[in-house]
Amino acid sequence: MKKLDFGQTVGLLANLGVIAGIIFLGVELQQNNELMRAEARADRRDIAREAALIDLNHPELRRARRKSFDGEELTEDDIDVLNVNNRVGLTNWQYIYLESLEGLLEDDAISVATWQEAFYSRNPLMPIYWVRAKDAHQFHPAFVEWMDENIVVR
Repeated sequence: MKKLDFGQTVGLLANLGVIAGIIFLGVELQQNNELMRAEARADRRDIAREAALIDLNHPELRRARRKSFDGEELTEDDIDVLNVNNRVGLTNWQYIYLESLEGLLEDDAISVATWQEAFYSRNPLMPIYWVRAKDAHQFHPAFVEWMDENIVVR
């Protein structure tokens, strides 16, 4: 059996250290990816909770929506409130879409049927707002394309 000299021993230990470092890095990356997915799920949950409570927390939005659905004339303030709500809703949807695209959310994070229903019946000015916002390039191009293909088109 051949004896290892000091240089070979140090080299072998260094190589083992590099291999251990690579394994450790892989574990760290996996943990980091899981943490990012957990944060995306928490953000998604917060968005859903916020959307569920929006009418309760914003009576002016509830009144503007009701006026629109009842066919009453909307004031400029009503239109502003509805359009701010549209912007917030679409921004949340864009976040969810882009996080889903990155693989940080599960495949069922987007309910196309629910989003279509919300797009057309939850806020009466949404379709008009969408056309203006996308023409003004307010949203990510991939999101715009996906929305037009999956939500806007019935």
